Amino acid sequence: VDPINPDVLPQAAALAREVGLDPADFDTAAGRLRTDAHMRIHLARALARQWGTGDEIVVTELDHHGNVDPWRHAAQDFGLTVRTVPLAGDGVSLDMEAPAAMLTPRTRLLAIGAASNAIGTVSDVAAAARLAKAAGALVFVDAVHYAPHGLVEHEGRLCVRYYKRHDG
Repeated sequence: VDPINPDVLPQAAALAREVGLDPADFDTAAGRLRTDAHMRIHLARALARQWGTGDEIVVTELDHHGNVDPWRHAAQDFGLTVRTVPLAGDGVSLDMEAPAAMLTPRTRLLAIGAASNAIGTVSDVAAAARLAKAAGALVFVDAVHYAPHGLVEHEGRLCVRYYKRHDG
């Protein structure tokens, strides 16, 4: 595990003490966070490597870069096409009519966030997953920012990976 920037260690230790943690544990948690980001990058590349030129990954405009960039970079490296579900007219939710037209037999994966990290919008993951499954695509759900809105669980969800870990 890479150590965190030594310039922030005094502040990190003070924060850890303030919330009742052992300052020595903070570096481990920060390292795990980077490890989780690396896991997503490696997962995206491992899956993309199995797909062919012109196959598609669908991401959403509501997602943060942590759930978009690994798929975009993998797509660029392996000749895949990235399609983006746009925001609805309200500017704060996904246009849930768009996935029906965007998810095709060439779609290999839908990456969607259960809730926006910036504005808190909760997406209809179940509806999007049903559409993706009907197109034969995998679904990757980032639920990191969903926890304040409800119980983070994957029972009954139609997805392969329900990503909910966040130590930060």
